[in-house]
Amino acid sequence: MDKHIFESAEGLVLASLRGTVAQNPALRLHAPTKTAYIAHPSPSADIALISGGGAGHEPAHAGYTGHGMLTSSVSGDIFASPSAKQILAAIELAAFSGLEFRNHDHRTERVKGRDILIVINNYTGDRLNFGLAIEQARGKYPGLNIMFVLNADDVSLLPQTRGGEGEGGMVGPRGLGGNILVCKVLGAYTAFGARGVSTPPTYPRPTLDRTKLLGDVLVAHLRSLGATLGHCHVPGREPHSAFESIPASQIELGLGLHNEPGVRRVPLISPAWLVSEMVRVVRGSGGGWGGADIYIDKREQYDANGTWLRPGDEIVLFINNLGGVSTLEIGAVVELVRKELGKSFAFYGFWRT
Repeated sequence: MDKHIFESAEGLVLASLRGTVAQNPALRLHAPTKTAYIAHPSPSADIALISGGGAGHEPAHAGYTGHGMLTSSVSGDIFASPSAKQILAAIELAAFSGLEFRNHDHRTERVKGRDILIVINNYTGDRLNFGLAIEQARGKYPGLNIMFVLNADDVSLLPQTRGGEGEGGMVGPRGLGGNILVCKVLGAYTAFGARGVSTPPTYPRPTLDRTKLLGDVLVAHLRSLGATLGHCHVPGREPHSAFESIPASQIELGLGLHNEPGVRRVPLISPAWLVSEMVRVVRGSGGGWGGADIYIDKREQYDANGTWLRPGDEIVLFINNLGGVSTLEIGAVVELVRKELGKSFAFYGFWRT
C-alpha cells in the first residue's frame, strides 16, 4: 500500500526508536547513534549480545533489546546498514554500561568490559560495517573479547532451489527472519545458561566460545524462504512501478527484506499448494552447509542433493509475518505448514518485517 500516516521518512526512525524504548523502563536510547541498550545489565551478565541493521524491519531490533535477549541494538536508516561509528557505540554501550565505579581516590574508573557476541546478517553492507566496527573496537580496547555469528538462513538464491539457474550470487544465503530466533536462543543462553529438566546442575556456565558455537550450530540448521503478494512502500518515496506490482493472481517467492524482487513469480493456485511448494524448496536446499560460508571455502563439504532433515529430527517451526498478512490468515498458514511437516512446535508473529 502506498498510503502512510507519515508523508516523509524524515525523523521517522528516531521517533520510532523513542517509542519502542519508552515501553521498557530498563532501556535507554543513545539518539546520536540510534542505539537502544540496557542501562544496568545484571551484575552476573558476563556476555553481551548485540544485533542490528537497517530500519524498516520493526520490531527488530530495538524491540528485542532487554534482559534475556539483546544487550544493545543499533539501527541504520530505512533499509540501510548502520555505520561503523554507530556500531562501535553499540559495542561500547553493551560492553561497559553500568560498569563504572569510583576507587579510593574518588576517581571514576572502568572495569573490564563484558565479552561481546554480535549477530550479523549476511548482507554486504552489514558485513562490511559490523566487521570494521569490530576491528575498531579491538584496537581501541585490546582486552575486549569480541566474536560474531553470521546469520544466513535464506535458501532462495541457492542454485538447486532456482532450478539450477546461476550460482546464487556472491553474497550467498541472506540473513532473514531466522536472525530473531538466533538472538532469542543466544540471549536466553547467556542470561540463564543451559538450565533445563535434563541438564545436570554441574553443566558449565556460558562462555563466549560456547555461545558462539551454539550460534553457529543454530545457523547451520536454519532454512527459510520468503513469499509476498505485494512489495512494501516507504513513506516519501515514489509509488510502485508496474514492474514492482505483482498481478492479483500471482505470488512472488524468494524475496529479500529490502524490497528486492523475488526469485520467481508463480500462480497462487491455493494456500495448500503455496505451503507445499515452500516446504518442498526448503527441504530440497541440500545438506552440509553452515550458512553463509558455503560459497567461500567449504563448497567441497556442501551436498546439493543431500538432506538436512532426517527421520526422527525435531523441527522448530518459526513463521515470520513480513507485515502484510492478517493474523487470522497467518494462523491458518501455520496449521497448513504443521500438517505438511507433521507434528512440530510453532512460533509465529511479526518477528522481522
